[in-house]
Amino acid sequence: MAEYIDREKVIAEIVGCFPVNPTSEFGKGVAVGVAMARVAVNHTPAADVRPVVRTKWREGAYAGYRCSVCKTTWDAPTNYCPNCGAWMEES
Repeated sequence: MAEYIDREKVIAEIVGCFPVNPTSEFGKGVAVGVAMARVAVNHTPAADVRPVVRTKWREGAYAGYRCSVCKTTWDAPTNYCPNCGAWMEES
């Protein structure tokens, strides 16, 4: 399964790993390396993802099954709501 990251957190982690003293030769090299890593992270293509919403189908006085997130009613339960995409937990 693919894993997704937050670019800003990755960049902050990289910067935090290397305390830089810009007056030393080593510090200048680290600063260049961190800058190159920042460019690489920012130029990596992003995945098209959305947060996973988990819920359950609700049965009640209405006909069929109702999604507890978007309140849309359906004839039969499915693994996800066809309207809002919320994943349904087993009852």
